[in-house]
Amino acid sequence: MSYIENEQEFRFFMDVNGPNAYSSKTNYISWLRYLSKEGINIDSHIPDGDYIVSFLKETEADRSKYTDSSHYSDFKSAVNKYRQFIDSSYVSLIADIEIIHRENINATERDELIKARIGQGIFRKKLIELWGRCSVTSVSSIEFLVASHILPWRDSTNVERLNPYNGLLLQPNFDIFFDKGYISFGDNGNIILSNRIGEKVFNKMGIFSNNKLLKVFDENKPFLQKHREIFKELLIDV
Repeated sequence: MSYIENEQEFRFFMDVNGPNAYSSKTNYISWLRYLSKEGINIDSHIPDGDYIVSFLKETEADRSKYTDSSHYSDFKSAVNKYRQFIDSSYVSLIADIEIIHRENINATERDELIKARIGQGIFRKKLIELWGRCSVTSVSSIEFLVASHILPWRDSTNVERLNPYNGLLLQPNFDIFFDKGYISFGDNGNIILSNRIGEKVFNKMGIFSNNKLLKVFDENKPFLQKHREIFKELLIDV
């Protein structure tokens, strides 16, 4: 029996992130289902594309289909696309919303928590009131800024999830790196860059070592400290 974890969500992901051709999308699903039948877990533990190619080469003699080695790159593309899906924030978003729905809370609070998880609702409104612009760059085009939690959602209580001091209003380039722990900020507001990524890469993404928060509220500091602690293995200095 074949099984692709979060298959429907993966289909949605491909609608946005390619491949463009409908036939390619359906082929990706077919190739992943075949791998699942062959004992490869198509979930968050899926191997990388190179492993899949090695697996296909080793089992070639036992197959009645996909025997042409020209298919190997197709399988690799499908697996790599699924790994992109797993590595995206999309899957964790779905899981977090499912958890909210299972919690014993009233409908109003549930609605606001879901909105906060996707960067909307009261949480975003309060961040806009608090900052009025990007917390780092001063860019004031609010519609392009992301309501980003400082203490990751999974580590926050429901009260903390709606607390504006547990948030920054960030340009998308800063939000992506901050959310994954590749940048953080000191209590003085100075940016901290991960030692896993070269400074040239950060610079190409519009992030520089002299960036800093426009200000740091005292109420921000406990959340910033926890963020640095959680991601300390990724950061240069904490």
